[in-house]
Amino acid sequence: MPRITSITVTFAAVTVAYWLYAVTVVPLVEPSASGHATSAMPEGGEGLLDDRVAALRTLFPAGSWALKEPKILENDRVKLLMQR
Repeated sequence: MPRITSITVTFAAVTVAYWLYAVTVVPLVEPSASGHATSAMPEGGEGLLDDRVAALRTLFPAGSWALKEPKILENDRVKLLMQR
């Protein structure tokens, strides 16, 4: 078999295998995406930012940007502060 034919057949086989994987396995393994958008501040969360900033007062000096309404992204292990 000429080399170009061998390459074409191999490429087609890999493409079909990937397509089968994407159609059959991925829907079973991957979690479904939630279709709702979240607002920046949850309902009843007006004082939530104040509570979070109050917890940071021991870590930053008075007047620091981190104490003036920072954008806070956090999970149970990490807290990331960004300037607005």
